[in-house]
Amino acid sequence: MPKSSKKKKDKAADFSKAKLKLGKGKQAPNNTVDTSFKARSIALPSQSIAVDKNVDAPTTKRRLTFDALMMHLKHYNAMIRRGDAHAVRFLDIFLEHIPEIVVEGWTQHASSSHGRRVLEGYLGILNAGTSFGEGGDTGPVQATSTASVVLSSASKLVVLRSLANFLSHAVAFASYSTDAALDSPSAALTTPTWYFSSSFASSSAFEAFDSLLRPRWSSTDPSMTHQRDATRTWVPEYSDESQEDFAGRFDLTLPSSLAPWTVQELNSTVTDVSMLNEDKLSGLSGPSPDVAAAAHVARTLQPTLVSTFLDCAPAVFSPSTTPAETETQMVLVVCRLCRSLYGRVLQDAAESGRWHETAEADLQTMLSYLSPYFPFVSTSQVNMKRDIKVEQCFQDLNLIYCELSSFLVLASQVIDRRPSMVRKPRARSARVHPALSSESTSPISARQIERVSRYIVQLLRGEPPSSGIQPSLPRPITPQAYVSLLPTIWSFINSSNADVADASTTLFSAFIEHALKASSSSAVKRHTIDFIGRLVLLDREPEYQGSFRSGGFPDQDAKLQEWIMHLPKTLWELGGSHLPTTETIVRVLLRLSQRRSRLLQQTTYASLRLRLVPYFSISHPTRGKVAGPYAKLPAESPIRRLVLDLVATITGNAPDKADPSNGELVAAVAGSVQGTAEELYFSDIVAPVR
Repeated sequence: MPKSSKKKKDKAADFSKAKLKLGKGKQAPNNTVDTSFKARSIALPSQSIAVDKNVDAPTTKRRLTFDALMMHLKHYNAMIRRGDAHAVRFLDIFLEHIPEIVVEGWTQHASSSHGRRVLEGYLGILNAGTSFGEGGDTGPVQATSTASVVLSSASKLVVLRSLANFLSHAVAFASYSTDAALDSPSAALTTPTWYFSSSFASSSAFEAFDSLLRPRWSSTDPSMTHQRDATRTWVPEYSDESQEDFAGRFDLTLPSSLAPWTVQELNSTVTDVSMLNEDKLSGLSGPSPDVAAAAHVARTLQPTLVSTFLDCAPAVFSPSTTPAETETQMVLVVCRLCRSLYGRVLQDAAESGRWHETAEADLQTMLSYLSPYFPFVSTSQVNMKRDIKVEQCFQDLNLIYCELSSFLVLASQVIDRRPSMVRKPRARSARVHPALSSESTSPISARQIERVSRYIVQLLRGEPPSSGIQPSLPRPITPQAYVSLLPTIWSFINSSNADVADASTTLFSAFIEHALKASSSSAVKRHTIDFIGRLVLLDREPEYQGSFRSGGFPDQDAKLQEWIMHLPKTLWELGGSHLPTTETIVRVLLRLSQRRSRLLQQTTYASLRLRLVPYFSISHPTRGKVAGPYAKLPAESPIRRLVLDLVATITGNAPDKADPSNGELVAAVAGSVQGTAEELYFSDIVAPVR
């Protein structure tokens, strides 16, 4: 086509008029601008010119303040809500500083309290929300999760870790130092004793036994000064002119600011208390609210915990790759949750029943998944880089696994406290060695018991786990690890089951050997004395009903006697540096002597008296007589008189008062207290035994 014809055709097309069709409106031109618009409300809290910004307010790394983060909690974008809520982080801060407010009322099912709402929030985020049926605790579990976003592994770890912190505070299980035992500094650790309670006929008997070795005074710890025993000066004759007082505290006799009770009110109170005690003894009172709540939460979380572990285990325990950090931490937090929940349900013998049975079954299921990987060690190749954080995580997993195993063993040793079923203490002649007894079936297999025992022995001896591929140097056990192992050690040596007998014998020898080798300056020394000191005192407890008893087996008694004989040396080495440990040692020796323990024979008494002489006076080759560590005790410390009570007791138990060891110890003490406030006191208490 010629160019001129083409231009004419294009020009005609530009100015052509569109033909209108019947029933159709006039079409808008192609170059018409659309002026319609839609408006949305836009919130810009951080850009408001009407509000002055506080430059001193704390912000995140993205310069978001607390108020800005709170706005994100209700953001329309689900991804922002998930990424900027973790609310979870705020809860972690609150749990760190005000845990009692956050967990308040968590056991109340139909309640709007903080604890209950927080717990339901955790369960909802994890797609594990539940509602209690019409029957309350006995009703069916119904899913009520409203979570609209599937959590990533990192987000799920944050939620699970926060939930573990919440439950550790909620169940108030600090008395046996779960997470605190692994995270706290050694100076803040206390030796747990809760595991002894199931071997006593009553809680009051256990409390009385537990207080025997509890330190009551420390010049370095002001919180302990109020626990010092009430004392008064002894006088040979009572005078009517002297002020009447008592060497004790009787709080119920103190005058009250409240109005006095009427006879009717007093009678009603006595009746109510009597009925409550009868219900508890007969088993009709039911579990405590926190036990019931912990059992219900444990049952609710069981599928989530199992599925989480099974999803993460291949990435954590694969022998060909380095364990992934997120999955490793996820496995650890799952085990921490199991320890908090099942530990609370199974720790108290008084709560046995349906809750125990369900918790034991669920815990056995969880252990069946954990057992193939125990002991948890780094199985990566030697040429791979070692990760200290992963190794520490594996050690924590091992310790928690041992604790979970001890829960089942201790639950099998529960004593029924109902009056018609209370067992009387066995006579001495009726005792049976654990290896010859098989009264009950062990809740864990003999293979598990043997592996747990071997791991604890290796840990006490400072040896690395034998199943690890990468070699590692021996290292002493930490106080946190030692404290967390005590429930397991006790559950094994106190078991009367034949499957546990061989493991308990080996374990007993290992931890006595460790206690003897630990130096006086070791951070675990105090815990070894606290634990073994209670073991040697169990035999004379009238309401103790456990299987472990000293004074009946020669090999075991020889080890315990050796441990007792090393206490004066430890006492001398401590001097005045650590008063709580010094007081505990003195109380152990004093209680053993007062109760005339079968571990203290006459030859033992003589050796003990001679070993205590250097504590008061030392004969130096050139300097002559030098004051011993007793002089380093603070002048205002009641421990000084407690030591003198020990001397008077062990010298008074001598069959021959003219024994050389007797006179040598008394002379050393008399010279040490001469000219001090304790001189008259010692002369009064030791005079009858001279």
